[in-house]
Amino acid sequence: AQAAQMGGKHLLFVNMDAEGLAHMAQHERSLSLRAREHGLSPARIVVEITERQTVGDFPQLAAYIRQLREEGFKIAIDDAGAGYNSLHAIAEMRPEFVKVDRDLTRNLDVIGEKRALLAALVQFAKQIGTSVLAEGSETREELAALIDLGVPYGQGYLMGRPADHFRGVSRDLREFIQRRYQASGRIRAGQPVRIGDLMRAGVALPGETPLGVAAQKFARDESLTSIVVVEAGQVRGLLMRCQLDHVLEMAKAAEVGALLPDETLALWMRANLLLADADTPLLDVARQATTRSDIDWETDVVVVNAQGEYAGVLPARALMEAALSAVRHAPHSAERGR
Repeated sequence: AQAAQMGGKHLLFVNMDAEGLAHMAQHERSLSLRAREHGLSPARIVVEITERQTVGDFPQLAAYIRQLREEGFKIAIDDAGAGYNSLHAIAEMRPEFVKVDRDLTRNLDVIGEKRALLAALVQFAKQIGTSVLAEGSETREELAALIDLGVPYGQGYLMGRPADHFRGVSRDLREFIQRRYQASGRIRAGQPVRIGDLMRAGVALPGETPLGVAAQKFARDESLTSIVVVEAGQVRGLLMRCQLDHVLEMAKAAEVGALLPDETLALWMRANLLLADADTPLLDVARQATTRSDIDWETDVVVVNAQGEYAGVLPARALMEAALSAVRHAPHSAERGR
């Protein structure tokens, strides 16, 4: 009833257990009739079927789904990737939407294995005419990774917390999504992309900051890969998470500072880092990274502005993934000549 009052321009997603569909046939009034009594068209309703439960009678479930489709409803598989057989369920049901479980979205930007798995799911979904919706997006870095992978829809606290009414997405976040989408589109089109279009905000601290403060930030944020050491805005060095792994494994965020010696970031930072102006083309930075023997895949590229001031960071692995995608989609030399 509340969805009807909001108008018909939004899709209404309704959760339903897979086994619970069996009870729908026992009701005197169908789900489509109930929807129309509230002024809603079944075409605007998506029935989410959770994939966490084992379905004992899959053929019967498929029959119930066919009936819902005949009545005009759309279908979504919820929590894909967390249940018994995601690909089988998707292939058999051919839902309009596949909702990716939040466990796969969490820290997606820094875990390459998750990105590879989600990329395969996105490709599979495209082949069968299904749209992917990623749950649990809570940081801009995770959202950027989803956009780069071609995931068209998302939900999560970053875009809005649960509320009684649809409130939309903030203008600032809409603009961020648009910029990232445009950058990813240029990569897929084989067009030049600046390193600044792909960087993340990161964390920058003065060199005199106690090492314990940095360790606490790493412990509280699993997606934080590095801390850039700055002085008056200028980059002086880089502290990577891996340098403190042994400490982080021994303590919680509230205790980690007590386990460290009374030292500062300046004493632990790496001075051999790769600096890149934000306007530098992506492929140029990738070439620099591959020719530097002192740069490995576990470090971050530090991005600066035209004045040399800190602007952001980009993990080397993310840099190379974007560079490989750009090369893969770049026009052949003969086509460029024409």
